Amino acid sequence: MVITTLADHGVLYYNGQPVTTNQQIDNYDPALMQIKFTGSGYNSVKFQYAYLDQAGAVSPPVDYTITWGSPLPVTLVSFKAKAVENAVELSWVTTSETNSDRFQVQRSQDGKAWTVLGDVTAKGESKASENYAYTDRQPAAGNNLYRLKMIDRDGSFAFSSISSVNVGTRFESSIYPNPVADKLNIKVSDWKKVKEVGIYDLKGLKVYRSENTPSALIDITNLIPGMYIIRIIETDGSEHNHKMIHIK
Repeated sequence: MVITTLADHGVLYYNGQPVTTNQQIDNYDPALMQIKFTGSGYNSVKFQYAYLDQAGAVSPPVDYTITWGSPLPVTLVSFKAKAVENAVELSWVTTSETNSDRFQVQRSQDGKAWTVLGDVTAKGESKASENYAYTDRQPAAGNNLYRLKMIDRDGSFAFSSISSVNVGTRFESSIYPNPVADKLNIKVSDWKKVKEVGIYDLKGLKVYRSENTPSALIDITNLIPGMYIIRIIETDGSEHNHKMIHIK
């Protein structure tokens, strides 16, 4: 498939990426095509496409038109997704709302099957900029696709463009044995993400700090018996704390 003319209102996206004029899309899947509407006061959007066969022949372009009964209730000017530690923060801004009801946040990994994460109540009536946010606290490892289903009070709806973000493997840590007498073992899912390991007493005083290369085995025989906090700090500043009991 070849997109010969871009949308007259909005931006075309395929599999989360903006479409360009005369872009060839192999193995075209309609479920991966999305439109980000721009502006307001219209009730249709149109673009043109053609087919390219194996011999290189291109068919005459034809119109693809979407129409609806009344102008969209929401003018969405931005929709962003950002990975923060082990979560994904979503944010979006509208500049105009008329009779809008809510935003349904959806997530997918393949662009075909979408899961509803939750709803955010819309302002309803507004001519000013409105800011919204939602946090996905349990994203899947790998690429995550997000979109908004913007729902009007009468049940009509439209979808936002797709925003994607890649989430690495969830960082996990543990300590053992606990209680411990002499050697403390630290287990993490990825040592490359560890910047520092520290041990603090209950007053907040740091009694141990790892060297440039944190070790998975720490000798604590010089510490006074009692309770301590093991603090594992990632390279991005994230902290993971564990309580440790030191015995003789």
